[in-house]
Amino acid sequence: MLYLFYHSQQERAVVGLMEITRGAYSDLTSAADPAADILRWFEQMKQLTEQHENVVNVDPVN
Repeated sequence: MLYLFYHSQQERAVVGLMEITRGAYSDLTSAADPAADILRWFEQMKQLTEQHENVVNVDPVN
């Protein structure tokens, strides 16, 4: 199954397609969150399958 690869930084846009290559597992970087009592964040292994030169910009809804 393919998913949209979305940049949520300064330029909010869909920039390509990706696929999940491994199921969810604990994200060990969440241990750096001082507010976290337990590891609550999860990560999935992703692989970019197709990158687009013409991105799809997202205009936030106000």
